[in-house]
Amino acid sequence: MTDTLARALESDNNGLDRRKLLKIGVWAAPVVVLATAAPAAAASGPLTEQQAAALITPSAPTNPSTDKKVVAVKVAVNGTAATVIVATVSVSPSGQGTWKGVSAPANAQPSFIAQPVTIPAGGSTTITFPEFQRSNQGHQLTFTVSFTVNGVQVPSRTQSLVLS
Repeated sequence: MTDTLARALESDNNGLDRRKLLKIGVWAAPVVVLATAAPAAAASGPLTEQQAAALITPSAPTNPSTDKKVVAVKVAVNGTAATVIVATVSVSPSGQGTWKGVSAPANAQPSFIAQPVTIPAGGSTTITFPEFQRSNQGHQLTFTVSFTVNGVQVPSRTQSLVLS
C-alpha cells in the first residue's frame, strides 16, 4: 500500500496529472472516512435514563380478562432503530398468590420478568404477563409494570394497575 502511494507521488518532470491525483484520492478516501467516523463513535456512550425513556411510550396496564388476574401493557417505540424492551410486573401485597404456568420457586416471587422483546423502529407490541392466581380473594392487588430499555432501567415509565 505504501509503495503504491509512494510511486503515485514520485516526482517527475510532468508534475501532477489527473492519473496521479486519482491515485492519491483513492488512497486518501478511506483515511478521511475513518477519521470522520471515529469521533462519532467515541461520542456515543451509554444511554441516559432520559434518553431511554424517550424511546418508548407504554400504555396504561390493562386486565384483558374478565375472570383472571392478567396484566398486559402495549409498548410503542419512538426511536429510529430497533429497541430491546424488558418489562417486569410486580404485585403487592406480596405473598398473596402465584404466577400460573411459572415453575416453582419463581411462581411464588412477587415479580415476574418477561423475556426481552425487540421492537422495530416505529413499531409496537403488547406484552402479556402470566395470570396471577390469588390465594386470598379478599385483598386488593396492585400490579406495577417497569421497563428496561436497551439495558437502561427507566423508572419514569413505571405504570400501575389496581385489581380487586
